[in-house]
Amino acid sequence: MGVVTAVSTTTTVQQWGLLIDGQMVDASNGETFDTVSPTNNEVIGRMAKAGLEDVDRAVAAARRA
Repeated sequence: MGVVTAVSTTTTVQQWGLLIDGQMVDASNGETFDTVSPTNNEVIGRMAKAGLEDVDRAVAAARRA
């Protein structure tokens, strides 16, 4: 995770997953959403969008901790 993609000469887009059970993982459905800078409306990050399966995995991991 943490993949960086150049968007323009001034902005890079970082991709972030979900922190589940101490590991950064992609969303089980593969969905993402963009985070936009409020100063210039450029995309600055792409985040994994958790679904129900991801929530279940995170809750199970928390119960084991």
